[in-house]
Amino acid sequence: MFNRVLMVLAVFSWMASSVLAAEKPVVETHMGPVITDFGPYVIVPEGSYKLNKDMHYKAFMDVSDSSDADDALNENFESAVRFLNMNANSGVKAADMEIALVVHGKAVKDLFTDQTYQAQFNQPNPNTALLAALNSAGVKIYVCGQSVGFRGLSMQQMNPVVTMAISAMSASVRLQSEGFILIP
Repeated sequence: MFNRVLMVLAVFSWMASSVLAAEKPVVETHMGPVITDFGPYVIVPEGSYKLNKDMHYKAFMDVSDSSDADDALNENFESAVRFLNMNANSGVKAADMEIALVVHGKAVKDLFTDQTYQAQFNQPNPNTALLAALNSAGVKIYVCGQSVGFRGLSMQQMNPVVTMAISAMSASVRLQSEGFILIP
Protein backbone atom coordinates (compact mmCIF):
# COMPACT_ATOMS: atom_id res chain seq x y z
CA MET A 1 0.00 0.00 0.00
CA PHE A 2 2.81 2.38 0.94
CA ASN A 3 4.54 1.74 -2.43
CA ARG A 4 1.29 2.46 -4.29
CA VAL A 5 0.92 5.79 -2.46
CA LEU A 6 4.53 6.68 -3.29
CA MET A 7 3.95 5.74 -6.94
CA VAL A 8 0.81 7.92 -7.12
CA LEU A 9 2.63 10.83 -5.49
CA ALA A 10 5.56 10.45 -7.88
CA VAL A 11 3.26 10.43 -10.92
CA PHE A 12 1.31 13.40 -9.60
CA SER A 13 4.53 15.29 -8.91
CA TRP A 14 5.82 14.58 -12.42
CA MET A 15 2.53 15.70 -13.99
CA ALA A 16 2.48 18.91 -11.93
CA SER A 17 6.07 19.74 -12.84
CA SER A 18 5.34 19.05 -16.52
CA VAL A 19 2.39 21.44 -16.47
CA LEU A 20 4.37 24.14 -14.66
CA ALA A 21 7.34 23.73 -17.01
CA ALA A 22 5.19 23.91 -20.14
CA GLU A 23 6.17 26.85 -22.25
CA LYS A 24 3.75 29.70 -22.72
CA PRO A 25 2.65 30.14 -26.29
CA VAL A 26 4.71 32.63 -28.24
CA VAL A 27 2.72 35.82 -28.75
CA GLU A 28 3.61 38.05 -31.64
CA THR A 29 3.66 41.67 -30.52
CA HIS A 30 3.68 44.82 -32.62
CA MET A 31 4.93 48.35 -32.02
CA GLY A 32 3.79 51.67 -33.44
CA PRO A 33 2.53 53.32 -35.53
CA VAL A 34 2.26 56.34 -33.21
CA ILE A 35 5.12 55.54 -30.82
CA THR A 36 7.52 52.88 -32.06
CA ASP A 37 9.73 52.16 -29.05
CA PHE A 38 7.16 51.41 -26.34
CA GLY A 39 3.75 49.86 -25.76
CA PRO A 40 3.76 46.48 -27.47
CA TYR A 41 0.35 45.11 -28.40
CA VAL A 42 -1.11 42.09 -30.17
CA ILE A 43 -3.29 42.10 -33.25
CA VAL A 44 -6.76 40.72 -32.53
CA PRO A 45 -8.98 38.92 -35.06
CA GLU A 46 -10.85 40.92 -37.69
CA GLY A 47 -14.35 41.76 -36.50
CA SER A 48 -13.29 42.32 -32.88
CA TYR A 49 -15.08 45.11 -31.00
CA LYS A 50 -13.04 48.29 -31.40
CA LEU A 51 -13.18 52.07 -31.48
CA ASN A 52 -15.10 53.73 -34.29
CA LYS A 53 -12.44 55.12 -36.61
CA ASP A 54 -14.66 58.06 -37.57
CA MET A 55 -14.89 59.60 -34.10
CA HIS A 56 -12.74 61.87 -31.93
CA TYR A 57 -11.79 60.47 -28.53
CA LYS A 58 -10.74 62.18 -25.31
CA ALA A 59 -9.55 59.85 -22.56
CA PHE A 60 -7.40 59.97 -19.46
CA MET A 61 -5.76 57.51 -17.13
CA ASP A 62 -5.38 57.87 -13.36
CA VAL A 63 -1.87 56.66 -12.52
CA SER A 64 -0.96 56.15 -8.87
CA ASP A 65 0.99 52.91 -9.00
CA SER A 66 4.63 52.31 -9.81
CA SER A 67 6.85 49.29 -10.05
CA ASP A 68 8.80 48.27 -6.98
CA ALA A 69 11.82 47.80 -9.25
CA ASP A 70 13.71 51.08 -9.64
CA ASP A 71 14.82 50.17 -13.18
CA ALA A 72 11.34 49.36 -14.56
CA LEU A 73 9.07 51.38 -16.81
CA ASN A 74 5.76 52.48 -15.40
CA GLU A 75 3.32 49.95 -16.88
CA ASN A 76 0.52 52.52 -16.90
CA PHE A 77 2.57 54.89 -19.06
CA GLU A 78 3.16 52.01 -21.45
CA SER A 79 -0.58 51.28 -21.43
CA ALA A 80 -1.19 54.80 -22.70
CA VAL A 81 1.20 54.10 -25.58
CA ARG A 82 -0.53 50.77 -26.20
CA PHE A 83 -3.91 52.53 -26.36
CA LEU A 84 -2.61 54.97 -28.98
CA ASN A 85 -0.79 52.34 -31.04
CA MET A 86 -3.37 49.57 -31.14
CA ASN A 87 -6.20 51.96 -31.99
CA ALA A 88 -4.15 53.78 -34.63
CA ASN A 89 -3.30 50.40 -36.09
CA SER A 90 -7.06 49.69 -36.19
CA GLY A 91 -7.73 52.83 -38.21
CA VAL A 92 -8.28 55.61 -35.67
CA LYS A 93 -6.24 58.68 -36.62
CA ALA A 94 -3.71 59.69 -33.98
CA ALA A 95 -5.09 63.23 -34.19
CA ASP A 96 -8.47 61.84 -33.09
CA MET A 97 -7.12 60.52 -29.80
CA GLU A 98 -6.52 63.08 -27.06
CA ILE A 99 -4.92 61.32 -24.09
CA ALA A 100 -3.95 62.60 -20.65
CA LEU A 101 -2.28 61.01 -17.66
CA VAL A 102 -3.06 62.15 -14.12
CA VAL A 103 -0.14 61.01 -11.97
CA HIS A 104 -0.13 60.95 -8.17
CA GLY A 105 0.89 58.90 -5.16
CA LYS A 106 3.69 56.40 -5.54
CA ALA A 107 3.93 57.02 -9.32
CA VAL A 108 5.25 60.57 -8.88
CA LYS A 109 8.80 59.16 -8.76
CA ASP A 110 8.35 58.00 -12.37
CA LEU A 111 8.13 61.67 -13.41
CA PHE A 112 11.47 62.68 -11.86
CA THR A 113 14.21 64.25 -13.91
CA ASP A 114 17.18 61.97 -14.47
CA GLN A 115 19.16 63.99 -11.92
CA THR A 116 16.52 63.64 -9.21
CA TYR A 117 16.06 59.95 -9.95
CA GLN A 118 19.83 59.40 -9.91
CA ALA A 119 20.09 61.06 -6.50
CA GLN A 120 17.42 58.80 -5.04
CA PHE A 121 17.89 55.52 -6.91
CA ASN A 122 21.50 55.64 -8.21
CA GLN A 123 20.47 55.54 -11.87
CA PRO A 124 18.73 57.72 -14.45
CA ASN A 125 14.94 57.57 -14.64
CA PRO A 126 14.01 54.59 -16.84
CA ASN A 127 10.84 56.46 -17.88
CA THR A 128 12.57 59.52 -19.38
CA ALA A 129 12.45 58.35 -23.01
CA LEU A 130 8.91 57.05 -22.55
CA LEU A 131 7.76 60.42 -21.18
CA ALA A 132 9.40 62.20 -24.13
CA ALA A 133 7.66 59.85 -26.57
CA LEU A 134 4.29 60.40 -24.90
CA ASN A 135 4.83 64.16 -25.00
CA SER A 136 5.81 64.03 -28.69
CA ALA A 137 2.58 62.13 -29.38
CA GLY A 138 0.58 64.91 -27.72
CA VAL A 139 -0.23 63.11 -24.47
CA LYS A 140 -0.71 65.59 -21.62
CA ILE A 141 0.91 64.57 -18.33
CA TYR A 142 -0.37 66.13 -15.12
CA VAL A 143 1.19 65.58 -11.70
CA CYS A 144 -0.77 66.03 -8.49
CA GLY A 145 0.47 69.14 -6.70
CA GLN A 146 -0.56 67.61 -3.38
CA SER A 147 1.54 64.49 -4.00
CA VAL A 148 4.50 66.67 -4.95
CA GLY A 149 4.09 68.98 -1.95
CA PHE A 150 3.47 66.32 0.69
CA ARG A 151 6.56 64.46 -0.50
CA GLY A 152 8.69 67.59 -0.08
CA LEU A 153 9.34 67.80 -3.83
CA SER A 154 9.23 70.66 -6.33
CA MET A 155 8.44 71.01 -10.03
CA GLN A 156 12.17 71.50 -10.67
CA GLN A 157 12.54 67.81 -9.79
CA MET A 158 9.91 66.78 -12.35
CA ASN A 159 10.51 66.03 -16.02
CA PRO A 160 9.88 69.22 -18.05
CA VAL A 161 7.04 67.58 -20.04
CA VAL A 162 4.95 67.44 -16.84
CA THR A 163 2.36 70.05 -15.85
CA MET A 164 1.38 70.50 -12.22
CA ALA A 165 -2.28 70.26 -11.30
CA ILE A 166 -3.62 71.56 -8.00
CA SER A 167 -4.47 67.92 -7.22
CA ALA A 168 -5.14 64.65 -9.00
CA MET A 169 -8.78 64.91 -7.95
CA SER A 170 -9.12 68.39 -9.43
CA ALA A 171 -7.40 67.35 -12.66
CA SER A 172 -9.77 64.37 -12.97
CA VAL A 173 -12.84 66.54 -12.43
CA ARG A 174 -11.64 69.17 -14.91
CA LEU A 175 -10.76 66.59 -17.57
CA GLN A 176 -14.18 64.99 -17.19
CA SER A 177 -15.86 68.38 -17.46
CA GLU A 178 -13.91 68.88 -20.71
CA GLY A 179 -15.32 65.63 -22.11
CA PHE A 180 -12.47 63.24 -21.24
CA ILE A 181 -13.46 59.70 -20.28
CA LEU A 182 -11.56 57.81 -17.57
CA ILE A 183 -9.89 54.64 -18.78
CA PRO A 184 -10.06 52.38 -15.74
